[in-house]
Amino acid sequence: MAAARVRLMVLRGLDQEPMVVISCALAAVGLGAVFVGPPVRRALGYDTSQFDGHDLRVERAAVQRAGEAVWERGKPGSIPTLRR
Repeated sequence: MAAARVRLMVLRGLDQEPMVVISCALAAVGLGAVFVGPPVRRALGYDTSQFDGHDLRVERAAVQRAGEAVWERGKPGSIPTLRR
């Protein structure tokens, strides 16, 4: 009985205020994506660290060290020359 009443309300809303019903439907899809997206990405093998809240300080430190090494190699006088 309640499902029929909800269906009637949605159909009446679509007839009278279609933009409101469509906006609510898009909002529901957007909110659902928060709960559906990360498990789907995880199942496909994509990175989900931004969703899971992993501590990335270790990776950032490694990237910073690599960047400093590149910076040191790029200083004047330390550029390797090509010899024939």
